[in-house]
Amino acid sequence: MTDNNHIPTKIEKALKRAEHNAIERERREKLNNKYQQLALSLPNLQNDRRPSKGTILERTLEYGKLYQSLLFFFTTNKNYSQNDCSKRKSA
Repeated sequence: MTDNNHIPTKIEKALKRAEHNAIERERREKLNNKYQQLALSLPNLQNDRRPSKGTILERTLEYGKLYQSLLFFFTTNKNYSQNDCSKRKSA
């Protein structure tokens, strides 16, 4: 008999399934860790105790849009100085 004709036993199937489950669990743990790192890096999530993945993605997009708007503003308004910014904050 060749390997192509080999019929897996229940034990072989269980071992293969366990190996796959371990690989998948590790993948999920890595992904969840990255979500938590992302959540901790966002200032608009600092008050949330345990945000959901959806909330993390939503707030990431909000922060990205805000950052993009600020970047656009400051690159198009080169005359806007740091002093102007400080004056507006204290007003």
